[in-house]
Amino acid sequence: MAEGEATAATTSKWTEQVMADICMEPIGTGVSMRREIGEVHGIFHRLQADGKLEVRLHAFGTIIAGKWGAVMDALREAHDLLHEKGVVRIQSNLRLATRTDKAQTIDEAVQAIEEELQKQAGWSSAAARAGGS
Repeated sequence: MAEGEATAATTSKWTEQVMADICMEPIGTGVSMRREIGEVHGIFHRLQADGKLEVRLHAFGTIIAGKWGAVMDALREAHDLLHEKGVVRIQSNLRLATRTDKAQTIDEAVQAIEEELQKQAGWSSAAARAGGS
């Protein structure tokens, strides 16, 4: 078994922590979605300030992490708000990740991948952001 792989003996009970990668697309509102993204992020950031979610915006959506119920409630609240604001149709793409072997924040998950890339190819996130490799 490779280093870091969990076995049935090393796993524990699921704590209901989930990371969700969400892309919500309001349909029929025009080309720009900035207003709607801002509205939804207001919800996510309020819940982050309350200690219920961890939030990370990226170019094609948002990652939110927290307890399963808090994440699903946030997504429902986001849909409700946009519909109340007049958005007739919303298409959402959702990817979920759960694990039982350890707790992990969004930053920790990204850092683990960046460390592995660094080991494999000398890759650095700072160089990648600057346009290098």
